Amino acid sequence: MQSNNLLRNAAFSLLLFIIVSAIPLPRCSNNYPPLTEYELSGNISLNDFLLSELALLSKSQSTNGNLSEIDPMVLEEFVDDFFSNQTLAQFQAPGVVVTFVRDTEILLSKGYGWANISAEEIINPNTTVFRAGSISKSFVATAVMQLYEQGLLNLSADINDYLPTLTINDTYPDQPITMSHLLTHTAGFDEVWNVSFEADSELITLPDFLRSNVPLRIFPPGEATTYSNYGYALAGYIVELIAGVPFSQYVNTSILDPLGMNSSGFEQPFSPKSFTNFAQGYVISNESEFEPMDLYYFSPYPAGSFYTTGRDISKFMLAHLNNGTYNNQSILNETTIHFMHEKQFSHHPQLEGFCYGFYEYFANDIRAIHHAGDLYGFASELMLFPDYNFGYFISQNSVGNGLRDYFTAVFVNEFLPGEYSSPVSTSDFKDRMHLYTGTYWHTRYPHELYEQYKESIPFSSIDLLVNEYLNLLLTNITQFGQSYLIEWVEIEPFLFQYSGRDTKLLLYPENEEIKYIFFGLSAYERHLDEVPPTSISPTSNTSLTTEISETATTDTSTSTSTDFGFFYLLLGLSILLIKRKRRRNFEGNS
Repeated sequence: MQSNNLLRNAAFSLLLFIIVSAIPLPRCSNNYPPLTEYELSGNISLNDFLLSELALLSKSQSTNGNLSEIDPMVLEEFVDDFFSNQTLAQFQAPGVVVTFVRDTEILLSKGYGWANISAEEIINPNTTVFRAGSISKSFVATAVMQLYEQGLLNLSADINDYLPTLTINDTYPDQPITMSHLLTHTAGFDEVWNVSFEADSELITLPDFLRSNVPLRIFPPGEATTYSNYGYALAGYIVELIAGVPFSQYVNTSILDPLGMNSSGFEQPFSPKSFTNFAQGYVISNESEFEPMDLYYFSPYPAGSFYTTGRDISKFMLAHLNNGTYNNQSILNETTIHFMHEKQFSHHPQLEGFCYGFYEYFANDIRAIHHAGDLYGFASELMLFPDYNFGYFISQNSVGNGLRDYFTAVFVNEFLPGEYSSPVSTSDFKDRMHLYTGTYWHTRYPHELYEQYKESIPFSSIDLLVNEYLNLLLTNITQFGQSYLIEWVEIEPFLFQYSGRDTKLLLYPENEEIKYIFFGLSAYERHLDEVPPTSISPTSNTSLTTEISETATTDTSTSTSTDFGFFYLLLGLSILLIKRKRRRNFEGNS
């Protein structure tokens, strides 16, 4: 059975590369504003792809790996090439805004495609407003750190000390939840669904939402990550209580106004000034048509309701890259900014970790901090490289389907070269491999309401297998009905490295069995049941029932971007190689 699975997955991978390389990418039926583009067709063998992939990892065509030296004209050519009509169509994005900053200024800011298809409004990076989803959490953390800096908040205190009318249950005696736990998604909260609504009349206050949706505490604090909108909304509420004003007002006064972010905010309903410039959010129908989404609101609003423009968000990025100051306006001091950007929690020193309001990303020994954001109809990414005073923001006005991961993969391999060393296996792998089997579910699902939602939960799971002849751990990662078999080499007891990358996976043992799998920023818990079928697709949601649509708007940026990262990295490199071949052929014939 295991051999059959390996053959089937190998055949699927080979077929994927052949299809990607040999067939022109499909277009959606909507026309885009005219842009220069490459024709992404041609033939490429799997062997060519693998050899070129290694070459891409070892050198860059544009720089020597120093983001401080990127020529703005080279960057613009790269971005124009990347966001061609063909790429937008492939990733079903009506429009995209992308903004790069470096040192103290905007390096490049451009819009591609439509803000509103029917009205034929194009993306304007200065005025088009995007819903940024969980990038909101970077603002929550910034607000928290302002109060910490002023001595008004203790990051290590029991959060119940700040909650006079709301009490978090003492599920684990003598293990209180702290603000640090909230900001690193380690409070151990169960997932909370039913967080969105469509009508102004359904708006409820933040404290009312928090009081009526107190989640179970399913893990001891600080043991395992479980991404939590409730936790960040609670952090925003504590800011509100300490400051004595609504959270949205505090952010306006203490962050947005000083930075001159006049088209950004957390307000629900949205401010009339910003709403007139909102990009229309879209979903993809079964016929691959763009369907406009109705307006909806997000109940735990500090965790996901932030909206902004490319120009506005550049000011926030620049403040974080310049010791808390932009245009002579300081929102945090240098010491606090550096503390906020440090790794605050990780399951292992060699795994990515959480900072306050950001999480880590490593590429070729270069560290970045970032945050992604997803709401139905929008998908965004904010990426900062503090060592280079460099950052970018990208947002699309359709359901996230991998575009930001694809962009990051291609960008890193274009501008951040590095050398790769194959992992060396431990000599006693077989002594432990009897532990390395089982099924594990992503910790982020509603444990308490599992029976109610088990047919519609967008599960992610990992099946552990071993190849005792090659001393390999095999993970069959499944999400949205798609499975990806990945080989891992044990480099330390219970610590594994992806055999084709410098990506790590940790197995956490307890009582002679594996209790958790820690994969990047995500945690998976041991489970005896099979993953139930799901009706949720990452690229098509028009067939969802009203109930599922209401529950599925919870932000999924961490788990989705982590679990699909491998797939989109390979896809991005494959398409990049095709583009380079086309470019070389063109230049050779010029």
